[in-house]
Amino acid sequence: MCTANAYKWTELSGYLRKANGSVSFVAEDVIHVPHKLGGDIFYFESGCVVLWNVSPEDRAAVLEELRPFEEQPLVQKEEEEMTYVFHDNASILKDDIIRIDGRQQDKEKTLDMLAYSFGLLKSVRLGLIENYVNSIVDPMKSISDSLSTLGTTPEPPETLNKFMGQLLKVGGDLNLYSNIQDTPDMYWDDSKRGELFKRTALYLDIYHRIDDMNKRIEFAKTHIETVKRDRNDQHQRKFELSQSRMEKMIIGLIAVEVVFGTPDFVREVMSTIFG
Repeated sequence: MCTANAYKWTELSGYLRKANGSVSFVAEDVIHVPHKLGGDIFYFESGCVVLWNVSPEDRAAVLEELRPFEEQPLVQKEEEEMTYVFHDNASILKDDIIRIDGRQQDKEKTLDMLAYSFGLLKSVRLGLIENYVNSIVDPMKSISDSLSTLGTTPEPPETLNKFMGQLLKVGGDLNLYSNIQDTPDMYWDDSKRGELFKRTALYLDIYHRIDDMNKRIEFAKTHIETVKRDRNDQHQRKFELSQSRMEKMIIGLIAVEVVFGTPDFVREVMSTIFG
C-alpha cells in the first residue's frame, strides 16, 4: 500500500528501531521488520509499505503509526492484495498466488519476499499515476464534445495551458523523475531475485501499462496542441478580418475627402486662370 509521496526516512527508521529493538536495512531505502505471528513488513522510503501475513487489525495499527512520518499524504490510498503460500519448490508467481520456496533459510525467504514486494510496490505506484492521468484526461472530453458539435471550444487559454502543464508533469514523473521503470540496484548483483522481480513486473503488466500511459499522454498533448493551434488560427482570422475592415474604412474616408474636396480645388484653379 502507498500512503504518501515519501516517508521521513531518518525519523521513521529511528522510530522503528526504538519500537522493535532492531530493524534490518535490506537496502538503503527499504526497512524490513519481522512482525508477530510470523508476519513481515517492508517499509519503503518512497511512501509505501508491503505487509505479509498481517491481520486487518494490525494492518490498521501499522498504517496509523506511519501517519506522523508521511510527506504529502495521499488523499486516495492505493493498494494491491495477493495471496501467498510456502511450498517445497522454487519461488514463483503463478495463478495470482505468490509461491515462496519454504526450504530456504529465513533470510533467503525474506529476500524472495522483498523481490515480490518491489514488484507490488511499482504496480501500486503505477496505479497512482494511472489515476492521475485519468483525472487529467477525463475532463478533456468536454473539449472534444464542443469541437465536434460547435466547431469550437469555450475553454480559455489558461485552462488549455493548465492541461498541458499537468500532462508534462505526469509524463516527467513517469519517464524522468522516478525510478518506476528501473530494476532496483540491489538486483544487479543478485540475478535470482532480479529474475523474481522482473517476472513479477511482467505478471502485473507494469511495462505494458507504462507504454499505454505514455501513448495516452502523447495523444492528449496532441489534442491540446490542436485545440490551441485552432484557437490561434481563429484569432489570426479575426485579426485579419478586422485589419481588412480598417483598411476599407480608411480608403473610404480618403475617397470621401477627395470627393468633397474637389469643388474647392476647381475654384482655386479657375481663380488662378481667369484672375
